[in-house]
Amino acid sequence: MGNHQQAKEYYERALSIQLEKLGEEHAEVADTLHNLGILHKAVGNHQLGKEYYERVLPIQLEKLGPEHTDVARTLHNLGNLHSPMGNHQQAEEYYERALSIQLKKLGPEHTDVPRTLHSLGNLHKAMGNDQQAKEYYERALSIQLRKLGREHTDVPLTFHSLGNLHKAMGNHQQAKEYYERALSIQLKKP
Repeated sequence: MGNHQQAKEYYERALSIQLEKLGEEHAEVADTLHNLGILHKAVGNHQLGKEYYERVLPIQLEKLGPEHTDVARTLHNLGNLHSPMGNHQQAEEYYERALSIQLKKLGPEHTDVPRTLHSLGNLHKAMGNDQQAKEYYERALSIQLRKLGREHTDVPLTFHSLGNLHKAMGNHQQAKEYYERALSIQLKKP
């Protein structure tokens, strides 16, 4: 509903109770910390969001193990916070660790995999590694088309990212084609 301040207050109250009743290393504490991380990222407070995720990760590693899919989700979210802060190397490490877990535990065709590939594409585009970005976007798109279908809302986002990349590379005709494909899908959605 967009009431971030109210949500923050509820999460902080829940966290206070959980810490008192369950202790710092309980899975429910990690879930609440994770939600606070999401909330702070949503309002643009990347540093505080990062701090919450950094508190979540050791709990998950201890309670769930280093190859759990929740660990992959937290690593991905840490990458999403480091990237806009300009910490590209750290973001890449988090994304690569998340991708490794996803590939091992979920398989190469799982729908979480293209999200991480797309994030890696965005990161490499920001770092000026256009060819690497293109490869990540194309891998993400290939999985999305097979597993989600052309009409899924994630597909036009990837087409748009490929359009932006080709535009930046001076491939204006290719960019136009990707933009048109994205728009075609978006116009079909209510």
